[in-house]
Amino acid sequence: MVLYQQFKFCYHAIIIYSQLKVGFLFSYVAPFAFVLILTLLIEAYDDFQRYKRDKQANSQVYTQIEKDKTIKLQSWQLKVGDIIEVHANQRIPADLILLNTNDITGTVFIRADQLNGEKDWKLCKAIRHTQNFEDNLKIFTAQYEKAKNQMGERGLANDLELLELIGVEDMLQKDIDATLESLKNAGIQIWMLTGDKVETAQCIAISTGLKSPTQEMFVIKDIEDSLILKKELNQFAPKNNSVLVLDEQSLKVSLEFQYTAFFHVACNSPAVVCWRFSPTQKAQVTELIKEQTQKIVLCFGDGGNDVAMIQAADVGVGLVSKQVALASEFSVLSLSIQMFYYYGMVDWLIKVYLKWLNSSCIEDQFIVSRQTIFSIVLYFVFIPIYNGWLMLEYGTVQHYLLFFLYF
Repeated sequence: MVLYQQFKFCYHAIIIYSQLKVGFLFSYVAPFAFVLILTLLIEAYDDFQRYKRDKQANSQVYTQIEKDKTIKLQSWQLKVGDIIEVHANQRIPADLILLNTNDITGTVFIRADQLNGEKDWKLCKAIRHTQNFEDNLKIFTAQYEKAKNQMGERGLANDLELLELIGVEDMLQKDIDATLESLKNAGIQIWMLTGDKVETAQCIAISTGLKSPTQEMFVIKDIEDSLILKKELNQFAPKNNSVLVLDEQSLKVSLEFQYTAFFHVACNSPAVVCWRFSPTQKAQVTELIKEQTQKIVLCFGDGGNDVAMIQAADVGVGLVSKQVALASEFSVLSLSIQMFYYYGMVDWLIKVYLKWLNSSCIEDQFIVSRQTIFSIVLYFVFIPIYNGWLMLEYGTVQHYLLFFLYF
């Protein structure tokens, strides 16, 4: 957003600069250059100061507590879940959970102005179950070493109290199952390329409707022999109502030894699910699908690992506010069937208009005539008499710039 504001200000400055009368160097060129250079110097100074503050914050040394020792780490080396010691007047590296304090009441005052900008002191209280963390850690370490050295009765976890249970789930987009069902009914084959493990890929395929309740999953994984892979493909070939699921190792063997057979079987499958794929392999599969099928390939992604795949596709669609949005032809809020209807209608209207426009030399006359009018107004009419030449430019040449870019 900040970069957008900077470009917007620069754009307005250039527009105003172009409307000033040419010939008076010291009346507008020098002040404009002075302001521009001064702004660049201020921004450079602020960036340098920000770099120094970041470097200082990242080089702070903290003590990390492990099961039987303590080690010194810089703040940039800390990870989520690390247990660290924070002393008085020491900067807090991140938003943390207070386990225990030296205070007998288990309380401590923290000021989080570096995190949220609030300079008020806040009273934090340690978790009751972990207030005696240091003593419990020593007891646990001793019991752990004893259990590790024993041949029998190695059980260690007993009389434990559950404090928290965390479950991570990627929420599906709204109406994604109806969208994929509409695409399949339109005769569009869907390939799902993911870096997740096979269990996650299968669950997503089921929850999104990529695999219907009447279909089965034919899993091919960990195959390094081309003959075994050929046998698996021959078994899958007659199963027209099964979804093909394979990993990157099996795909690598199929592309090297069973290239034609694999694509013949995969393209006849209702859907294909590929798991444990790297960004490079996603782009490679996209290129091979285009080459083998000679059809238009559309790829949708929402992460940085999908950039290569989207760039390799004929049509790339990225999720707005994600890294992949800048690398795609289209940026959308979500993948929905209404999106395909809208862009399909817009594309049809543009094609109808261009078909009528290309029936003659109207486009050439269109450009030449308006550029001629603009040149006459700019070079042969005094600006004090008629100063609307810029508005005329907006209403002629720049107004139809969209259609120029389409060519």
